[in-house]
Amino acid sequence: MVPSALHYLESLFLLLKSHQVVGQKLTQTANMGMFLQRT
Repeated sequence: MVPSALHYLESLFLLLKSHQVVGQKLTQTANMGMFLQRT
């Protein structure tokens, strides 16, 4: 039971980390779009 719970937390952490990276990429792309529209 404990190992499966640890495995679940680890996979959840990795999922959150990957989502964070994707979010940063999307934010950078959105910022570039705003910058290009402004000029």
